Amino acid sequence: MESLRQIEIKIDKISGLRDIVHSMRTLASTYLKRAEMQLESVRLYSETVASAFGDALRSYPEVPRQDEEGPAAIVLFSTEQGLCGRFNEILFDDLRRRMDELGGARVIVLGHRGHGIAEAGGIDLLASLPSSSSPEGVPRIVRKAADAVFRLYEQGEFSRLYVLYAVHQAVGRFEERFEQILPLDLDRFRAEAPTAAAPFSYMSGAQLLHALVEEYYFIEFYRALVETICAENSMRLQSMEAAKANVDETLGELERLRRILRQDQITEELLEVISGAEALKVELA
Repeated sequence: MESLRQIEIKIDKISGLRDIVHSMRTLASTYLKRAEMQLESVRLYSETVASAFGDALRSYPEVPRQDEEGPAAIVLFSTEQGLCGRFNEILFDDLRRRMDELGGARVIVLGHRGHGIAEAGGIDLLASLPSSSSPEGVPRIVRKAADAVFRLYEQGEFSRLYVLYAVHQAVGRFEERFEQILPLDLDRFRAEAPTAAAPFSYMSGAQLLHALVEEYYFIEFYRALVETICAENSMRLQSMEAAKANVDETLGELERLRRILRQDQITEELLEVISGAEALKVELA
């Protein structure tokens, strides 16, 4: 059996681990709340751009046909950090299904963890880009990532672009979302309800539509990343809550064992005192 000192050392180490788990749990909860607040604005702006696109298409119905049969690419939004359960593995399982459905597709991964899973799974990446676990890092990450992916599109690396990301449902639960963002589904925008007053534009039809394509592409990229950050931190929060429960249970067992060993130690000390007293009586007799 372990000594009392060994048990006390374990308690100290696990208590330190509990403090780390508590900090990570608090951080995940904070990031989740901040990302959810961002999503309200991002979703509203996405709807506004979609509505503007619908108005523009009604004003300028002649839109050049886009290539919808060329090579496809999928942007997978994974995580930069770990400790979020099977979050990334679930997304990669869905990725493989989507690649089969498309008859093959180039893959672009956002997130260090996703890059590692792709390498281990033998998935050849067209590009690997950094991500963020913090909502505050989204604007910088999205601008660089969206520009890099759009350059590949302009270079002819693919003609159809899909995004695969996670949408937070509840703590520890999310669903995968798979959407095509290039070329745009123009019929969807034409179905948007028109605004109350006809919009005024100083641009030509071609310029306006081009600007709206870029804006919609960017905001969808932005939304996919914020949605993923929500889901990621939700999964991390669940993992940390489970870790906290395990640590508390282990500490409880160790504390119980320490009390037993301490009581045994006290008993042994009392027996030594009693034995000493008995020996002294014999000597004095």
